[in-house]
Amino acid sequence: MRLLEVVLIPCRAIVYIASVLAPSSLRRDWRREWLSEIWHQSRAPEIEKGELRSIWRLYCSSFGSLADAWWQFREDGHALSRLSRILRSPRFCLSSLGLLFLICFVVSGFLPATRTVLFPLPYQDGDRMAIVSRTGRMEPVRRGIPKEIAQAWLRNSHLIDAMASSSFATQVSAIAGGRRVTTSFVTASSNLFDVLGVAIAPAASHSAGGDTQPAVYLSHAFWEKQLHGDSQIIGTRLLIKGRAEVVAGILPVNAWFLSPAIGIYRLQPMDDEAGGLLVVHCRPHVSTSALERELAQAAEGEGYAFVSTAPHAVFLPDAQRAPISIFAAACFLAMVLAVLAHGPRWMRLNNVADWLPSKNWRWWKFFFVKTLLALLLVFIVGLELFVAGTRQTMSEALGGPALMWFYIVGCNAVLLASISDQRARCRVCQRLLGLPIQIGCPGCLLLDWAGTEFLCPQGHGVLYVPHHVACWEQEDTWVLLET
Repeated sequence: MRLLEVVLIPCRAIVYIASVLAPSSLRRDWRREWLSEIWHQSRAPEIEKGELRSIWRLYCSSFGSLADAWWQFREDGHALSRLSRILRSPRFCLSSLGLLFLICFVVSGFLPATRTVLFPLPYQDGDRMAIVSRTGRMEPVRRGIPKEIAQAWLRNSHLIDAMASSSFATQVSAIAGGRRVTTSFVTASSNLFDVLGVAIAPAASHSAGGDTQPAVYLSHAFWEKQLHGDSQIIGTRLLIKGRAEVVAGILPVNAWFLSPAIGIYRLQPMDDEAGGLLVVHCRPHVSTSALERELAQAAEGEGYAFVSTAPHAVFLPDAQRAPISIFAAACFLAMVLAVLAHGPRWMRLNNVADWLPSKNWRWWKFFFVKTLLALLLVFIVGLELFVAGTRQTMSEALGGPALMWFYIVGCNAVLLASISDQRARCRVCQRLLGLPIQIGCPGCLLLDWAGTEFLCPQGHGVLYVPHHVACWEQEDTWVLLET
């Protein structure tokens, strides 16, 4: 392919993109004229020799087609009218929400955090797995269970079948394959994945110079994203906190523990006297209160009393579904605030029957579909932002307080915006109202009504919005015109 043909490819692409704005009746001739002009400029000897300055001037000339197409668009009154109808239509509103959902789906990598929360846990008997820790009575602290108390509980328990321990997640910087990576890290007892029911290869002891090196396992997501799926990583060493660790294997796809952000798991006997989180496999029909009660009794038998802290147990499915519960509570709070803010005025409508679904079902259907799509977008964005990369453990709500506040603010903003948008639409065709006409004098309230009149572009009705609204009046009045 000649150099000139390669140079002209971006120019042709710019002209074709700009031609979308040109009027349809003139589009073909307009495009042919611009392509001819660019072809004529490309015949210059400097461009054929490959001078960069001349090629750049040719590209600048092709960008002029965008300005020309925009001028053609503004001069075409029918095009502006069509664009206005499209932007005001309910279909455009729903399509925009759908496009935002698609962008979120692609940018996030097919919603990994959402699938983590909604899909079943990758454990055997996942509904019988619980995490036990200590929570502060007077201050928001989270601590582990002392090792002696955990061993005594396991010996005398009538509620649990197996137990493993794990540290809290910490952020570490590791060197793997000559590159530095940052991820979350936990140290757990060697039987952790046996208790969880996750099938992994047994950790082998790797020695170098007679010294046995601890073995670690990598999560599949961490191995794929940060180590680029290097198949030679198994058996090599990672340098974590100045300590060499041998990679014993990769966890199965979708297998994770405590948080999806944890990338490195070190399996070894737990020597920490302060203890850690306990992972217990419970017997059927066991409640969290029963687990906490039995743990407190085991501690008393060892002469230990939970004074400043209290036992805290949570089943893994409940912790996994915590973001869903937070989102549901945020939606309920948003609905309550909306009713408190607008309910008294809604009850004073002149004709309540016109607002009932049986009378105006298309209006209500559009409102519910639009609101549900926007709330779904808030739900997914919150999960992808605050769950996928958080070190918040499952003994707490995945996502933490940041997710809670995001859902509260997001749900309230969506509901209030949806209500405001709905009130600004035609009650018949759901198009946004336009053609505002100011009526009366704002300072002459005692003499006459003052406000703004908005008309449906299709002539279905008129919305009257007063400039000043008393507490006993309606915020707006809709007048249906005969069609």
